[in-house]
Amino acid sequence: MRRRMGVLLGAVGMVAALAVPALGLVGGETNATSMVATLTGGGEVPAVATRMAGIARVTIDVDKRLICYDLSVTGKRTPVAVHIHEGAADANGPIVIDFGAFGQKIARNSKGCTRQFKKSVLNPIAANPTGYYVNVHTAANPGGEVRGQLAND
Repeated sequence: MRRRMGVLLGAVGMVAALAVPALGLVGGETNATSMVATLTGGGEVPAVATRMAGIARVTIDVDKRLICYDLSVTGKRTPVAVHIHEGAADANGPIVIDFGAFGQKIARNSKGCTRQFKKSVLNPIAANPTGYYVNVHTAANPGGEVRGQLAND
């Protein structure tokens, strides 16, 4: 029994040792910016009457070209696309980051990380999160079902 427990703890330790560097938490300080967006239909321009709501957490480490997201939405409709757009709260703007490009399936609860974006794309978001918003699109509302401005967390 002790041997099994030792093997199990060793395996858990090995997985943790491999995961921590992948997250960029070892080998120096991280210069990550954490942001959050509260997602509502009222945030859409124009506003959308919906029962969907949610939260998106975004972390950007410009130096490591790393962006991570954690999305959680409620409601009956399923997201078909999630993006970060450039734009003020009262305006629509262009897509800057497509969460679908991260390789994970977009769902009501999804998360992922990627290093595929250039610093020139990530830096403006990290420096001025309120100039960007997260938009969740559904089949019923392809222009956007819920939306929220990013803010420092």
